[in-house]
Amino acid sequence: MTAAPPNIILILADSLRADSLGCYGNPHGTTPNIDAMAETGLRFETCYSTSPLCVPARSQLLSGKHCHETGNMGNQAWRFHTDQPVEVDGVCLDPAGSTLPAQMAASGYQTAHLGKNHFYPRDNGYGFNVLEQCDFYGRELYEKDDYYLFLKEQGCEQLHKDAFGRMDVLGTGGGGAVRESFGLIDRLCPYVSKLPAELQATPWLGNRARGFIRRQTPQAPFFLVTSFYAPHDPYSVSPPHHERIPWQEMKTPRLPEREEASSRHVGEQSLRAVLPDEIWKRNIAQYLANVALIDDEVGSIIDTLKKAALYENTLILVTSDHGDTLGEHRIWGKNLMYE
Repeated sequence: MTAAPPNIILILADSLRADSLGCYGNPHGTTPNIDAMAETGLRFETCYSTSPLCVPARSQLLSGKHCHETGNMGNQAWRFHTDQPVEVDGVCLDPAGSTLPAQMAASGYQTAHLGKNHFYPRDNGYGFNVLEQCDFYGRELYEKDDYYLFLKEQGCEQLHKDAFGRMDVLGTGGGGAVRESFGLIDRLCPYVSKLPAELQATPWLGNRARGFIRRQTPQAPFFLVTSFYAPHDPYSVSPPHHERIPWQEMKTPRLPEREEASSRHVGEQSLRAVLPDEIWKRNIAQYLANVALIDDEVGSIIDTLKKAALYENTLILVTSDHGDTLGEHRIWGKNLMYE
């Protein structure tokens, strides 16, 4: 680091488990770039999210406040701090409140958030000067989503939901729709997307992050959030990446003899199912393939920083909003306080 204010890059991977990384014990060698960062940098061994659910955790990252302080207790967030609360699908903070990017911008940083944000309304950047979005949960707002617009330019807008392994079926709720080829709801399926691999959301986001970095100069510091949708369920990848991790080599954890009823709570968004062994292993393999694809982009971001002579004065942080149960405890998804 130099005496100048450091650049800061915060890389978020949605639903990233610590044990999917080699630096935390994963044996498959799928994250060499992140592992190299951990070897030469600082690796946290006990670090906890304030919530095992996307919106509350991201609200805390933005505001520095706990979930009960922001009013964001679930993915259906409410603006509690006004006379007329408005339900929104994402973080909705007190507009008068201070956020991390707002403080960074006030300190002279160029601030940008690229990728999945999960905060609305979309015209409120909460202190980010640049905002490019890649978020499945756009509901009727897909036409404003930057990744959707990119796919539209490529003539592939009809595959926007397919890119996330989702089915466009009305009234299915948070659980999803049943895929006939599996006989399971889509969130439980190791889906192989019809979208070409180079158009998937992960490389798109990596390319947008690299473009932002190339436009920066050593004279002005920047704060960049690069927020990957992956490896969030469904565990969707495009060919040939569905074969990147051999599913036959995956190991499934031992299940409890019976469902642990004490883990249930109101508003739980996880799914309870014991899947056939092959489907379970394929889900794990494609989850790890998504993590490996993110690691590829992390490596490319680091290379871009070095070529731009920005690497030595840039602090890079890799983390997640929460983890994923991946079938452990007979549960898929999140929203439970298991480690």
